[in-house]
Formats: sequence, C-alpha cells, structure tokens
Amino acid sequence: MNNPTEDFSLETKLRADSYLYLFAFTFLYYDHLLTFDDEVRFIWSRPNHFSSRLFFLNRYFSFVGNIVILLSMFFAPSSPSSCHPWEEFQQFFHAFVQVIVAILLTMRIYALYGRDRRVAVTLSGIIVFGVGATVISLAFSESTIATSLFPIGCHDALDLKNAALVSVGWELVFIYDTLLFSLTFFKAYQARFQPRVRELEKVSVFTIIVRDGSIYFGIMALANFINVLTFYVSGNSLLRGTLSPFASCTSVSLMSRLMLHLHKIAGQGLYACHGDKIARPAHSYTPDVTMSVIAFGPKDNHPLSPIDCSGDITDLELGSITHQGSFGTPGSSSATGSG
Repeated sequence: MNNPTEDFSLETKLRADSYLYLFAFTFLYYDHLLTFDDEVRFIWSRPNHFSSRLFFLNRYFSFVGNIVILLSMFFAPSSPSSCHPWEEFQQFFHAFVQVIVAILLTMRIYALYGRDRRVAVTLSGIIVFGVGATVISLAFSESTIATSLFPIGCHDALDLKNAALVSVGWELVFIYDTLLFSLTFFKAYQARFQPRVRELEKVSVFTIIVRDGSIYFGIMALANFINVLTFYVSGNSLLRGTLSPFASCTSVSLMSRLMLHLHKIAGQGLYACHGDKIARPAHSYTPDVTMSVIAFGPKDNHPLSPIDCSGDITDLELGSITHQGSFGTPGSSSATGSG
C-alpha cells in the first residue's frame, strides 16, 4: 500500500508539471490572438507566396499539435501503458517543430548573406546532422510513466541517463540558435558602416538587431538554454524537461512574430533585404503594442517607400523568389516589395 504522504507529494509534482504545460500552451494561444490582426493584414490580405505558406506551416502545425498534447496532459489514461504513445508523439512533435523553426531561420540567414550557397550548404548540413542525432537519441531513450492514486493525465519521469539522451535534440537546437544569432549579430555589426545607415543617424548594434528582427534569434537561444538546464539541474525526475513545451511554444511564437515583423516592414517577408529594414529614420519606428515591445515596425503615419538594395552586395534583394515560389531562383535586383 502506498504511503499517503508520498502520494500527496507525487500528486503535487504532477500538478506542477501540468501547470507548466498549461502555461506554455496559454502563452502560445494568447500570443496567437495578439498577433492575429497582423496576420490578417500582412499575410492573408497579400498575395499568397512561398514565405506566406511557410508562415502558416510554422503557425498552425504547432497550433493543432499542441491541442493533442494538451488533451493527453489533462485526461486520465486507462492504463500507464496507454501513455507511451502519447509521450513518443510529444517528443517527436517538439522535435519536428524545432526542425521547422530551424529551416525558417536558416532561410533568413541565407537571405541576409546574399544567397551565398556556402552558407546554405553548411547550415543545411548542420540541420541534417542534428535531425539524425535527435532521432537516434530519442530512439534509445526510455521514460517511466508517473502514476499516483489520483491520475491526471500522461506524465513521464526521466532518470539522469535518459534525460541526457532526450536533451540531445534541445542542446543541438540551442547550439544552432546561438550560431545563427552570432551570424546575425555579425551582419548587424557590418550594417553600422553601410553608407545608408551612417548618413541617417548614429545607431548601435542593438538598435540594428531590434530593427531587423535578429533579436528573436537571441531570445530563442536563451529559451532553449534554460530548457536544457532543466534536464540536468532538476533534482526530481518528474521536472526534467518540463520547460520543453514552453521552449517549443516560444520558438513558434517568436518565429511567427519575426515573419510578421518582416512582412510588415518589407513585403518579401523572410527574403527582405537588410537595408530595407534598418536604413530608416528613427522616428519611423515605434514599439507595436500588439506585437510586443520587441517587435519594432513602421508607424502607420510614416509610409515607407522601398529602398534600393541593388548597390549593396550584402543587401541582395530576393523579392522575386516569393512570386515564383522557388527558393533557389535568382531574385530581382530592386527592392520593390510585393505587398
């Protein structure tokens, strides 16, 4: 017979686990509501092109998948064995979400670096390696289904060995996010010395990474780093990896915000040139309440005319790709935004 005190303690931990999941899902759906108006304005009301379809994949795959996970978290299973498929689905679902986000971030870096094929090949190779390592680590990991006298859904418990295996994918995501943020930071540092930027005003690197949306890369890396720590520093097996849903939902939300931010400033979205985002007077930018203080965009009373990127090697325009729907097709040399 189980000790009532132990059952109560386990029940408390299970509920804490559930509330952490619920917080992550609430964050995702609440953020979706906050940005839905911008989605309609900058995605739905504009021509359907490749960048828009990628936005919907990132946005709504996670939206639907998390509903399934939410149901598994708050409905009591008929037996502990019935929870294993749910746990496997959850792990591979989060992995697939991170792959989608990584691909979108890679495409953004590819655009920032003038469609340099070396950048595309190198980053794509890293993604393929990361996917392979993640699948292998998940295949060899095992979790124990936590049960108590008061079953409240499917919860897994990880010992340190299996926690290390499950965390491999998240560690690789953190490393990759850090690499991409470093690349965007380097590009922002270079942008300070571009003639168009220097003649407008004296700007800091931080100002540039806020204006071009690169700050999202850094926030994603931070969220994944905190999640990785939970696999090792948590003293309780039930709390290992409990921030994975939050890290996943944060990545999806920030990726959606980044794409909305880019579509708001330049119609090309992911393919917008660097100069079209940062070479603006300071008075034309303001924090957007609906897109949070980190999503800077042009004021409605300051209409923005397109900036010609053709004279700057680092600002190669990729606008025509969005109309042709081909990632590898050479873009136009003028930044004519395809509203």
